[in-house]
Formats: sequence, structure tokens, C-alpha cells
Amino acid sequence: MVSIDLLAALGKFRNISDRETDHAYFKTKVPSVAPEAYLNIVYKPAAPDIRAELEKELQLPSSLVEFYQQWNGARLFVTALSIYGCIPRNYLICRTDPFRLLPFNLRELNRECGWQAAKRNLICIGTYSYDGSIVCMRRKSQEIVCYFGEQFGEERQSWSNLDEWLGEEISRLSICFDENGNRLVPKENLLPGPDPSPVN
Repeated sequence: MVSIDLLAALGKFRNISDRETDHAYFKTKVPSVAPEAYLNIVYKPAAPDIRAELEKELQLPSSLVEFYQQWNGARLFVTALSIYGCIPRNYLICRTDPFRLLPFNLRELNRECGWQAAKRNLICIGTYSYDGSIVCMRRKSQEIVCYFGEQFGEERQSWSNLDEWLGEEISRLSICFDENGNRLVPKENLLPGPDPSPVN
């Protein structure tokens, strides 16, 4: 059972022009990054038909199905960590309204990483923006594993389940920012694992 409350987990940060739309919560505006940038964007669940389509198409493990019933992904810590979401097959990106921003596309991520993930029985669910490190779920055990960049042969860190990954990583990353959303550490320190430096 996936139980993490993403909004509660991000409760350290101040309400700075927070905004709720029909599809997302925009939390803690950080104009130092960009005029309409937010530290965290947490997405409300996609429509049931869209979730059902992705569940069938990608054969989502049960804990991912439960997660997407509560949330449709997130862009956390100015996309230092992104959880990809369920997007309609045909949609137009709105580039003029930042509050129409959708989550990154779960279908596209798995299309791009397809053969590497498939041969390891993985589904790709997220990324760390510093070096593009891919986050995947092992379909059988539903463990979470993060790889070095897009090098699927080399694990950076792993967690026993989705709740553990999100809970530990949100706690860890929260320490890297002050309550106003200002980053306190070098960008490479936003990566998980004991060695934050990408492997060459």
C-alpha cells in the first residue's frame, strides 16, 4: 500500500505565492530561478481512463497503480527529482501558461529507455536532473533502483519500495534547501548515494 502524502512531506517550505489549479499544486515560488518557477509541483490524479490506459499499456506494478490513484507525479526541488506521470496519448503542450504545465511523460520515458528496461524487467518512473540518472521499479519485487545517468548496468542506490524511496529522498533533499526554496548545496549533492559525483 502506497501511503506517502507528498504535500505533507513538503511541509517545511513556506507558502510563497502557492497556487492550486485543477490539475496541480504549485508550492513555494522561487523567482530567483525563473519568474514563474516553483520549488515543488505536485500533480493531482489523472482521469481514470488515462490511468487505466497507461496501467494496461505499461503493465504497471500494483504500488504504481496505487500511487497514480493519489498523485500524477511531481517535479520536486526545481526538478532535481521528477516523478513521471500519466499523460494522454495525444496532447498539446501549452507553452504560454506556466500553470498548465504537465508532469513529465511516463509513456515517453519508457519508450526512450525501452529495451534496456525491458531486458531487466524494469519500468522507468523518474529522473534526477543533474545528470539524468534514471529511477526504475523492479516489476517483480517493486523495489526502486537509481542508476548512474542512463547507464543501466551501474546502480547508484536502491530502496525497498516506493514509499521508502520518496520518504527518504524528500527528507534528504529538503535539507538541501532553506524554507524559502533557496538551494544550500552544490547541484551535484542533489543526487542520491554516498558519492554524488557522476561516474565517467
